[in-house]
Amino acid sequence: MEINAIYTEIRKLRKKLRQIENLEKAQRPLNSDEQAKIKTKHSLRSALQEKLKIYEESDIQQSQPPTYSSQDQDQEQEVTGFVESRVHEPEEYNALGSSGESELIPEELPAKSSPKSQIETSSEDRIEETQVVGSQELQKQSGKESKKFQPVHRGAGDHKAEGIRPNKEKKTTSGGGGDAHSEINPWDKVKFTVSELVGHNDIICSVDCCGDTIISGSRDTSIKIWDACSGSELRSLGGHTDSVTAVLLVPVEDCKKLASEYSQSDDTRFIISTSLDCSVKVWSLESGEQLNSIYTFNAVTCLGYVKGRHLAVTAYTGGKVELWDILTGQSVYSVIGHNEVVTSLKVSGERIVTASGDGIIKLWVLRENSLHPIFVSEDVRPALPRMKVITRKVHTALEKNNRIYYGDDGHNVKVLDWREGLVHKLRNHKDGNDFGLVDSILVTSDSKYLVCSGYDIDLGNGYLNFFLLEGEKYLATLTDDSIGRVFTLADCIASEGHVRLVTGGAELKVWDVSKSKSSKRGKTVTAFYNQEFSRKARDSEEESDDESSDDEDNIDRSWSHDENEDDKQDSSSWWCVLI
Repeated sequence: MEINAIYTEIRKLRKKLRQIENLEKAQRPLNSDEQAKIKTKHSLRSALQEKLKIYEESDIQQSQPPTYSSQDQDQEQEVTGFVESRVHEPEEYNALGSSGESELIPEELPAKSSPKSQIETSSEDRIEETQVVGSQELQKQSGKESKKFQPVHRGAGDHKAEGIRPNKEKKTTSGGGGDAHSEINPWDKVKFTVSELVGHNDIICSVDCCGDTIISGSRDTSIKIWDACSGSELRSLGGHTDSVTAVLLVPVEDCKKLASEYSQSDDTRFIISTSLDCSVKVWSLESGEQLNSIYTFNAVTCLGYVKGRHLAVTAYTGGKVELWDILTGQSVYSVIGHNEVVTSLKVSGERIVTASGDGIIKLWVLRENSLHPIFVSEDVRPALPRMKVITRKVHTALEKNNRIYYGDDGHNVKVLDWREGLVHKLRNHKDGNDFGLVDSILVTSDSKYLVCSGYDIDLGNGYLNFFLLEGEKYLATLTDDSIGRVFTLADCIASEGHVRLVTGGAELKVWDVSKSKSSKRGKTVTAFYNQEFSRKARDSEEESDDESSDDEDNIDRSWSHDENEDDKQDSSSWWCVLI
């Protein structure tokens, strides 16, 4: 088979898998044809692995693939897995201080020197490459390329690929910060104890956490409260009649006034939730009692909270954005902010970022009790020559330090300087796979790190990438054998003082920075530096004409959005029927 034909078949299979992944996330009933497509997922992935095997055995990966975009391709193409740049097998890492009494957060970890890099390449003794980290350029020497990871073949009955495993061979490579200088990398080789919380029977749409308390909302219509230390389910909250699209814990400092309004004790904590059943609900964390239910007339897709103002911000399938006074349960402001479904909403101080299915991002500022748009992403430009900015459905977006970080169906994280209208990219997926998905982005609570989810569509494995927020330098990757696509992320400091991450998607997982070599619960995984993610980001390839399918627009919708305004309600709509 010709090289072009093999590569085209690989791209077609990846595209079909991406379509199925979006169907599985759909917040609406699937028709029989769509359900049939989902059932082909495992056979398609097996077929893709066979094509990749042929591609590798022919040594095609050492030559340039067919050109589908004008962007220059990197010199190296990795199809089978991550290229891992470690010096040794992961060492046991103790995140305890000298006293051994308390665990330190990553930025406090003791410094480790990084050996000089020497990376194998298959066709040259040495190459010199330019590494771009955010807006910074670093010159790096690399030697020979390390051995590839073998793809994990996935049987029709499997639900998870085996995942991406580090290279176990001991080689002299760059560790730590990943360049020739011995910089301290606060996440490389940090050990995490990972455990799964089992209880939901459908995908987890939203998570939040504080101390040792975790809350999760699912497409199974339930909200669950968990003890992170024991992994036990404390209670399940029933009341929503459709997918729970968002949950959040009200900040402690705002709870006392709410407690007075709802006749609760002063130490009561509160949960706010939204759903496609057209409601916003307020709950007591301690008792699980539903304290208020607000009918919204539209299916709610996103939720945010303005700290200190007792204002909830909601967004809808029809593009509306609305402010609610949680104390009174009254709407104080609404505006049609987008032409399509709002897919992301994040609050940062008094700035609010919203994004939609048509790829438009808006930045709003809260003044009094109203929202005023200060930026719309209609005329953004690439920050670098030859780089393309393609409008795609946005899955997640947030604003920090006058930059909007967002993820979409492309394989990079996009960074938008909204004051200048310029976009640059952070590499978030491996070479050779141009159908990556970035579903969730988080700025850690200490405002030092950026955590971005990624998904290997070839293997069906999810992972998290850590970047330094200042300078946007890649630091490390975190994954395990059984994590799927990550739709939602949260972080907090646990009661024992260590960093805790919570991920939701096909599974609900808790990732605790380990303070000892052993753990009573869960398994231990190690964050690792991955050379490939430190390289220059390249554009996601555009679809060629022969790969386009007529039904992609129909099956690549996560939401139904028949209504655009309040006065366009259809009383027969499946999501909001007054009883």
